[in-house]
Amino acid sequence: MDIRDAIGVSFSWSQFVKEMEKRGYTWKLNRKYPALKTPDMERYVRLRSLGKGYGEAEIREKILRPKIQQVYGKTQVQFPKRKLTGLQKLYFSYLYRMGVLQQKPKRISYAVRSDIRKLDLRIRQMEFLQKEGINTREELAAYRKPLEEQVLSLMKERRTLYRKEPGGMRIQEINGELKELRKKIRLSQQIEIQSKEMEERLKQAKEQEQIQESSGKQRREEERKR
Repeated sequence: MDIRDAIGVSFSWSQFVKEMEKRGYTWKLNRKYPALKTPDMERYVRLRSLGKGYGEAEIREKILRPKIQQVYGKTQVQFPKRKLTGLQKLYFSYLYRMGVLQQKPKRISYAVRSDIRKLDLRIRQMEFLQKEGINTREELAAYRKPLEEQVLSLMKERRTLYRKEPGGMRIQEINGELKELRKKIRLSQQIEIQSKEMEERLKQAKEQEQIQESSGKQRREEERKR
């Protein structure tokens, strides 16, 4: 089947989309449920209507699961040599739950699996926290403040140059510096907001596990009584 073949050679969702396009499929992606069709089909079909395991989240997981160690191998995320705390501990736990740091990943909880499309971003965020030695949201804010001040200073310098040397090389240099600074600022802002969402997802995952464990224990007790 084309979808299985495309999953097998893909390392990301975007690559999977392109692989399907190579096979003659066209997509409707700007919607809640992605849909596709072949040239000989009159109407688009939602992925999730193709059967169990073919929704977007499930396909993303199938793409990433067999290659998870390869993806991890390309990152700078380090297994901790010391006890982690704060945000680094949160991200390490989250990536572990997503199967990235397990040699034999277990079934991923739905609360975390629904976030799997952001796996690459989560790895980048963890790399950033480790590289900058950041553990708390207060440290994130402290890290961001001088960067924001640099942005304001560079923008002021650029405005002056627009009047005096509108075609000067320094303007291009400033644009490059601003791009990098804003990238770091945006990443730190994402972590500050999304880490709270991750805490909630981990909480839900643990609650789901407790419910499953409790129901499993109850079922085993009932079977013993029979």
